[in-house]
Amino acid sequence: MARLTALLVAALIVGLLFVELTMRPTAEERLVFATIFGSLAVVALLTTPLLLRFARSSRRFRDALTVAASTAVFVGVAVVGVAAAGMFLSEHDLRLTLVSLATGTLVAIAQLWALSSALSSDLSQVGDTVNRLMDGDLAARAELDRTDELGRLAASIDALGERLEGLEAEREADERARNELLANVGHDLRTPLTSMRVAVEALQDGVARNEGAYLSSIATDIRHLTQLVEDVFLLARLEVGDIAFDRTTIDLADLADESVQALTPVADRNGVALELDVGGVAMANGDVAQLGRALRNLIDNAIRHADAEVRVHVRGEGEASVVVRDDGPGFPPGMTDTAFDRFSRGDEARARDGAGAGLGLAIAHHIATGHDGDLTLLDGPGGALRLRLPSA
Repeated sequence: MARLTALLVAALIVGLLFVELTMRPTAEERLVFATIFGSLAVVALLTTPLLLRFARSSRRFRDALTVAASTAVFVGVAVVGVAAAGMFLSEHDLRLTLVSLATGTLVAIAQLWALSSALSSDLSQVGDTVNRLMDGDLAARAELDRTDELGRLAASIDALGERLEGLEAEREADERARNELLANVGHDLRTPLTSMRVAVEALQDGVARNEGAYLSSIATDIRHLTQLVEDVFLLARLEVGDIAFDRTTIDLADLADESVQALTPVADRNGVALELDVGGVAMANGDVAQLGRALRNLIDNAIRHADAEVRVHVRGEGEASVVVRDDGPGFPPGMTDTAFDRFSRGDEARARDGAGAGLGLAIAHHIATGHDGDLTLLDGPGGALRLRLPSA
């Protein structure tokens, strides 16, 4: 109310100054105009709280806007009419002035009704959009073609809807990934557990002819389960960024040589020739243990899919990279976008034929990206993967 009073006083002063500068009124005319403008200010001061109360209680914005604007127009007409009468116009001129003002008022009210109808419709559309979003229709959009405050509000609500829709899609994707994780882990646990149960029952019943072989099989299954649990736990930590890499300057050629030496017995057991080819100095900043794990995963994957040969190429021209290529059938065409997903394997069969749990490439991919590098599939022949890291 204090702000309204200040504005009305300012308007009264401006009006009187305008009269003084444009009309050079007499003392009597000054009194008339001061009375008229003062009465107008008093009327505005008394009616504004009533209009605000009506606006807040009105069920439609259009009605509140129409009443407020109509009141302003009628007050203006009344002021002009009183001023015209005070200027001693003839009865004919006064009647003509009032009729003209009345006609202009009706025209203004008609225009105001049309404008308020459009505004009320847009407000209803925004409200309907919010209600649809609250009811779960995340595709609801207001899509108002306006540049004013209402248009910006509608644009913000539309942006919120898009964000909610994206978050819902992410939630559904996470839910599917969780279900797939549980199903795949359960499948990979079932086979070794079943094998261990059968071996233990055979030992308990005394039907095992070679107890050492049965115990060796149980030990192998335990190692498989331990590796699976460790890989799942490591991948979960990598995905949420829970692993801090201990970065040092490393020579990828030395790291690749260590990985090749560690996996040579596995290659020999599978009848695969494993060779290392180093071309240039390949220095990078990274975690020795984690990058070594990534390289071993790539080489182990290549050995399991190779027919007779796996080659590891280290290059250091402009960037440090390692390419692991096998002479096997290569990656299936439809696997390009899923090769680095959890439990992704070219062969969907879950038989324990040494095909692994399908976590190695996913782990290697996260380790590479965590070092500001990448892991990509290359074109054949055979299967080929390239690990690239920024040069040190």
